[in-house]
Parts: sequence; structure tokens; C-alpha cells
Amino acid sequence: MKKNLKRNVAIVLIMIITVLCILSGIRTRHQAKLVITQLAGEGNGYVLETSKNQLIVIDGGTKEDTKSLKKIIQEKGNNQVLAWFITSPVSSNTEAFLEILKHHSEISIAHIYSSLNSGDWYEQTDLEETEIAHIKELMETITTKENLPKYIDLQRRVRYSFDNYFITPLELRDNQSTKIADQTIVLKVDNSFKSAVFFGNIGERESHLFFENDKDQFENELIQISTNLEEGISNELFDALKTDKIMISGQNKWETKAEIYEKKDEELTVEIW
Repeated sequence: MKKNLKRNVAIVLIMIITVLCILSGIRTRHQAKLVITQLAGEGNGYVLETSKNQLIVIDGGTKEDTKSLKKIIQEKGNNQVLAWFITSPVSSNTEAFLEILKHHSEISIAHIYSSLNSGDWYEQTDLEETEIAHIKELMETITTKENLPKYIDLQRRVRYSFDNYFITPLELRDNQSTKIADQTIVLKVDNSFKSAVFFGNIGERESHLFFENDKDQFENELIQISTNLEEGISNELFDALKTDKIMISGQNKWETKAEIYEKKDEELTVEIW
């Protein structure tokens, strides 16, 4: 009888501890705040601060953004970047990244995430020669002996874990299109409860692919879109999305009831949740 009682007590204690651990994990994820700083340059540049005071950079913006981006990394990340995501290799997204990678060795980048075509592929697009030269320089710098071990080729719908967050590429480059806008990586950031989706420089064709393939991703607390290029997110996709907040790189051209965070002349920092 005593042995059975002890065994039952032990089982109950194990069950209680298990439930507490699960609830603690859920609570931790739920409390994980998302703070986003949108850089002020003409390109796309975003810095995400995790609940453990680590930094994740998405693209990074133009060369003019380098100074302010470097300052943020120094002050908020102690010169450490946990992860750097490149959604498109165009200069408006990656000039600052290239400057930091080449000329600011005091900044440590743990991992670089992207999904890039071959260097020759970009010559088939309608990009200007200066833009093609920039992309080749970017790819050469990423693939140096020092940087290549940091590079991770993104896989669609794989969830990459960072502190209390997950970052998931929902769409990758479209090899059937030669338009640079259709090569944008669409990223979802979530804490298992709330989410934000970065659409970056997404074009019409890739917007349609997202509309067809990712209907389960239409509802988010925030979406980021760019209006810097001739193409952009399609009306079809924009009208289907449900969100409370929109962060816009460029000028707002949309009619929406969502709260708009539009790029101004200085950095904009917002706690999303």
C-alpha cells in the first residue's frame, strides 16, 4: 500500500512539474516582445531586437544608412548581430551590409541568411550594369573564406529559431522569372502567438504566388511592404491581407484602416507587441 501511495504521489508530482514547464514555455514565448527599427534611407533596412537583447537585421538599407545602422548595432547589440537576413541583393537593400562586412570588422555577424541565384544569373535581368556589379561584389564578399562559413541558404517554410522567435521564409526566389522583384524572400517573424511578415521588394508575379500558396499566412499583427520600386505588392494580395499595422518603406499609396508606420527622415522604432 505504501509503495503504491509513493508511486502515485511521484506520478502526480511529475505531471505537475510537466504542466508547469509547458506553461512556463508558453508564457515566455507569449511575453517575447518584438521591437522593430526602420532605417531612414531610401532602401529597405530593419533591425529587430529580441527579448534577450540580441539583434536581427533584415537587409540593412543603403550606404547612407551605414552610420545609423552601425550606431544601433554598437549601442543596442554591443557590436554583435545574431542573424542578418538578405531578402534581395539589390543595392537599396544591401549597400550598408556590404560596407559593414568589408570595412567594420569590429561588428560581429554570427550568421548570414539568404537565397541567391548564381552571379551570372543577374546579368539576364534588366538591371543596370552598376547594379549587377554591386551584386557580384556582394556575392564575392559573402563567399570569402572568412564569411562563407556564416552563410546559410534559406529553405522555404523552414522555421529558424532565434531566442523566443521563429523566422520562416514563406516564399523564395522565383527562377522562372527574370525580374528582380520576383526574387524577393518573404519572411515571417513570429513567437508562436503573434506574427509579422516582411514582403520587401515583392513583385506582381511573386505576389500572385504568395496569394495562391500562402493563404494560411494572410493574418498578421504587422506587414512590411516597399513602394520604392516600379513593381510592388499586388492589389490582389494587399486586399487579401488582414493586419492591424503596416510598416512602409517609401511613400504610402494605400487606402487602409490599419495603423501606418511610414518612413520618415529619421529612424522609426516601434514595439509591435
